[in-house]
Amino acid sequence: MKPVRGQVMKIKAPWQNHTYIIDCHNKCSYIIPNIGLTTLGGTKQINYNTRISNLDREHIKSTCESIVPSLRTAEVVREVVGLRPSRSKVRIEAEILQRQNKHLKLVHNYGHGGAGITLSIGCAKEAADLVEMLLLRNKL
Repeated sequence: MKPVRGQVMKIKAPWQNHTYIIDCHNKCSYIIPNIGLTTLGGTKQINYNTRISNLDREHIKSTCESIVPSLRTAEVVREVVGLRPSRSKVRIEAEILQRQNKHLKLVHNYGHGGAGITLSIGCAKEAADLVEMLLLRNKL
């Protein structure tokens, strides 16, 4: 596991209805409309820095505004930096652990790094299927 530093901006852009994603080595640009706010991103850096970077802010703004020029007039509500767990491959698998004569059922679903928002629906579906499989295993 490695930390992936992500810096994003949350803006008011109710006219924005389309998602754009451009992935690069250590920086990625994306525009993701949500209910109420639009997320502009971002960074994809392997480090523990959780401070807002002016350099990254300018990269996010200039890249996203070059894709959708109308974002220049959007109000910035907040900026966020976070560390996201990353690994070479997302881990989604079921496991049964033996602890004190008990079977503990566990579903792993982590390591998405900076792609969590784009992978969330598919990974959640796969994890839910694994939970269902583990629950049905007792009934067989």
